[in-house]
Amino acid sequence: MSTAILEAPQIETIPRGVPQDPLEASIDRLGALRFLVILTARWEGSDSIGRERRLKLRRDLARLRQQYADKIDDIAMNFSVQQAMDAKQFVEQTVMVPRGVAAPEVLAEEEQGWF
Repeated sequence: MSTAILEAPQIETIPRGVPQDPLEASIDRLGALRFLVILTARWEGSDSIGRERRLKLRRDLARLRQQYADKIDDIAMNFSVQQAMDAKQFVEQTVMVPRGVAAPEVLAEEEQGWF
């Protein structure tokens, strides 16, 4: 065996920026779901989209809301009810979606088979 391998500096296998704490990772996922719920609800309520697109967004919104509630339950079961309540409160106070984000027209065109 090469001594260079044994003497080489240890390489960190987990990239920086990735939460290492399971609770922190769960809170990050909860925040991402909250962001998607807000954004999808905003698009679903927009007057600038068609009926079919609105129905699809409504189904997506129902699915996202269920995933959000499931993630809160998951945090409660894996950590504690208090941690889940704290995570929910933290996410609801910190996750914001900028006002100017419009529904992506490219996605609507792709769904209709234009691309």
